[in-house]
Amino acid sequence: CLMATVENAIMLTKYADYMIASEETEPGTGWDYTSWLDALARNPGMSTQELGVAIADSFISAGLAQEPDDYLSMSVTYLPAIANLCDYMEVYSAYLVQALENGQLAVLSRARDRMYAFGDFVEEDSGCVDMMAYLNGTRQFAPETAQAVEEAYKKAVRYCVGSKQYDYLTGLSVFFPTDFEQVEDLEIAEACPNHSEFFCGYVMMRNGQSYAFDVTAPAAMNAAVVDTLNVPAKSPPVPTMSTASGFSHATCTPAARMADAAAMRSSGVMPFSW
Repeated sequence: CLMATVENAIMLTKYADYMIASEETEPGTGWDYTSWLDALARNPGMSTQELGVAIADSFISAGLAQEPDDYLSMSVTYLPAIANLCDYMEVYSAYLVQALENGQLAVLSRARDRMYAFGDFVEEDSGCVDMMAYLNGTRQFAPETAQAVEEAYKKAVRYCVGSKQYDYLTGLSVFFPTDFEQVEDLEIAEACPNHSEFFCGYVMMRNGQSYAFDVTAPAAMNAAVVDTLNVPAKSPPVPTMSTASGFSHATCTPAARMADAAAMRSSGVMPFSW
């Protein structure tokens, strides 16, 4: 449950090439192992990315068959692309810290209150919101940097699917907590110090406390810079794969995903979209 976060992806980059996880909590039945293991047995040469798509599709199909109105999500993230996302998030976080220091707490809090926190539908607010909800809710403070972060993010998330309940479901969530308890046990300061400073300071200030920030001044950035990022080439495209719902997911591009969007929404399945 709740493992498809930017912070978890950052920590896993040393250990794997892909992360297959859910932004949301998962039902007690867990993954539909039979379906995706059968797919692997039929095609043992499938790539890791293809296997990730099979896991995601079977999870959503099985979950909706059991509970059509459940909150479900699953994504496939390419971890070699995460280091650059982290670097650009650090610059963006410095701008958000600057906004807090310039008296924009109320604006940031209103934006945060409009964001769905994963787990909230079972009254277990994780403090994590979808990455694009986070960017779109705060990009006014550094629009060019936000666009650069978005472009880096798109290089990392290769596939995402979920149920229709969400305003935003794009593959990874990011920590944007509102109370002290959500911050206590999280240790990411070494990997992303500016991000950590931002949300720690935000929680303190939101709850009436003061906070002395220790953040490097923001650097200039724009989306064009991201085109030069040293991100390894994408894996071979994911071929069309049938789901139990009778729909298909094409290669991992926003345009291909959008092609099936209307039909999938009508069935209760929400495809990846930007």
